[in-house]
Amino acid sequence: MIFVHRMLTAVVAAVVALAAAGTSAAGIVERVRVADAGTPETQGFPGHVHVILNSPPEYSAHAPGAWLGPPYWPAGRPEEAERATMEWSVVFRDRTLDAARAAAAATANGWREDQKNDLSVPLVAGGRQVGALPGYFVLTAERARFEAALAVPLGAGLQAIVRFLLQSPSSDSSPSGDYLVLGSFLASTWNRGQALMALSGVRVDGALPPKTVSIRTVPARRVLRGRVVDAFANPLVGVKVVLERASGGVVRTTRTSMSGTYRVAAPRPGRYRVAVTLGGVTVRSAAVAVR
Repeated sequence: MIFVHRMLTAVVAAVVALAAAGTSAAGIVERVRVADAGTPETQGFPGHVHVILNSPPEYSAHAPGAWLGPPYWPAGRPEEAERATMEWSVVFRDRTLDAARAAAAATANGWREDQKNDLSVPLVAGGRQVGALPGYFVLTAERARFEAALAVPLGAGLQAIVRFLLQSPSSDSSPSGDYLVLGSFLASTWNRGQALMALSGVRVDGALPPKTVSIRTVPARRVLRGRVVDAFANPLVGVKVVLERASGGVVRTTRTSMSGTYRVAAPRPGRYRVAVTLGGVTVRSAAVAVR
């Protein structure tokens, strides 16, 4: 799936490089907090987790849920210029449908299928990528218009549905000639490339609910170590790990590293375990003996 993500980036790299030549456009970033969705599936979800959208470089903020793109006009007639647009949305739903079917269901216009595939969605924390989520996208088209939907699982019962709609320019041709974006790109070529670029710019930021906490002793030392991961085996970064006595009672706390590992010393011999709570989910390790 990482290969597919790189392939999408490569498909649109030439379009972006040419379009960005001679311009300072940098695109914009939209942050959608999962916990703000207010759905049953997002209740108690970690408040720091966001779905991040990165617009293609030539687009800027226009209105809520909309980006304004570069001008396009019939060949040789720049005086008839209009602006390309891209609408976006993020919703959250349960995982009764798998990612492929959820993405297909989100392309609601009934246009012809252009392409579909797995897409590895980067999971970031502290400004760097720490893992990936197994997304799936569907891209549909009608003349020069494109609709893209990406389903990204976020946990055992939750997934994000990201949708991009490019309706302007709507056609490759007009009575005055072919529609060219920036005077160079055929409308359908432009919209397809920008839809794929928008898909490749989706990120998830923040530690997802924990799934497993491992624990082991360090030989000849009263030290316990292990790793905390989510449902997709990604590390949980910077989360609190609580050392408990096996019989109950908190002993001390620590936090996980950038690789999701922890290390904590036991104060005296006994049986211990560790617990992690995040987003209303608590997981505990097995209990181990410290001598």
